Amino acid sequence: MTEEYVKNKMKYLKISIILGILLLIFANLLPILSSTFTTDEFWTSVLSCWGAIFLVFGLVRSYMIRKNPGWVEANEIAEYDERNTVIRGKAAYLTFVMSIVVLALMSTVFIYLDYLIPLYLSLGLMFGEYIIFIILTWHYGKKL
Repeated sequence: MTEEYVKNKMKYLKISIILGILLLIFANLLPILSSTFTTDEFWTSVLSCWGAIFLVFGLVRSYMIRKNPGWVEANEIAEYDERNTVIRGKAAYLTFVMSIVVLALMSTVFIYLDYLIPLYLSLGLMFGEYIIFIILTWHYGKKL
């Protein structure tokens, strides 16, 4: 199973490296392609930052996988351990509940300030997230 695990992880890391390179290239070409963007523009900095994050993350993780097989085994055991799975599930559920609460509070503030477009966006996100939660709960309930 470790070989399949490594192959699966390396696939995601290659995607991360390619995405990082593409973001860096696009961020550097953006001022050339569009006259409205300059090199000190906000979006070029954001794209460069995310490109560097994806690139460095992919390179460091792939280096660790290749050079330290013991780390891979420990990481695989920790990922599929029942206790860690329960902890991740409870943390994900709490994160979901907190994001619903924050979106509801934001919607209340937007109603008070009479900001209609952000209100509709936050309400759409809140209900969309809840609908996705219901669908995924139903799907995994049938699957397990």
